Amino acid sequence: MKNLESLITDQETWTSAEGSNDGVIFLLRFRPNLQAFISTEKYNERITLTWNYDSDDSSLMPTEKEMELMEKVENSLVDVLENDLQAILSFVYLGDNQKQWHWYSSNVEETGKRINDALSDFEILPIELSSEEDPKWSEYNAVIDGADDSDYEELAEK
Repeated sequence: MKNLESLITDQETWTSAEGSNDGVIFLLRFRPNLQAFISTEKYNERITLTWNYDSDDSSLMPTEKEMELMEKVENSLVDVLENDLQAILSFVYLGDNQKQWHWYSSNVEETGKRINDALSDFEILPIELSSEEDPKWSEYNAVIDGADDSDYEELAEK
């Protein structure tokens, strides 16, 4: 357990990529080194939190104020879900009037309760929650496989 914890604390690395889909720019952040979590076979369900917003310009990106609130929400979620590795944030998508956080959970019901707790300090947010079984981390692996080495950079975040 301590080894897994160090993967998301001591030597935390995120990779970011920018791309476009039908001319619409998107940003993607992901953790490239989560294979040890996959091999535990404990994190079999992917939970997606989707925040829909209405951009006020053609970039289809959120306003600075929305970005600040999204960051606070993400920090709150990370605090309650990753403190004991109950769920792991694997990648985050931003663009086309939505932000998505993709978590892999060891127990969906518990994750749901913790998400409610984490969000209880905020006003009502335009967030939708969905989950699906993904024991092979197919969605995560598709992100990893789809990232073009020349378009992403590593970010040290803690």
